[in-house]
Amino acid sequence: METNPFVVLNTRLNYIEALLHEMTKNQSPSIPSIQKDELLTKKEAARLLKVSVSTISNYARRGMLEKHHVGRVVRFRREDVMAIASPKK
Repeated sequence: METNPFVVLNTRLNYIEALLHEMTKNQSPSIPSIQKDELLTKKEAARLLKVSVSTISNYARRGMLEKHHVGRVVRFRREDVMAIASPKK
């Protein structure tokens, strides 16, 4: 049995997420849905672009990168992050 509280918490959250997904599978969402795997944290976005986390914050503040609030945290769409990586010609 796992004793690390973070692992236990993560396991429980994954279980709850699976239950919620199963419950809402047959219902149409009332808001536009963004799939979980498309959302990145600031750290993940920074790692992907090979820039600092503060640079990602600056991009968001300047409107160069659209941020999405998920509860109290901010996430970025992978598609938007990749658009910055390959600027338009």
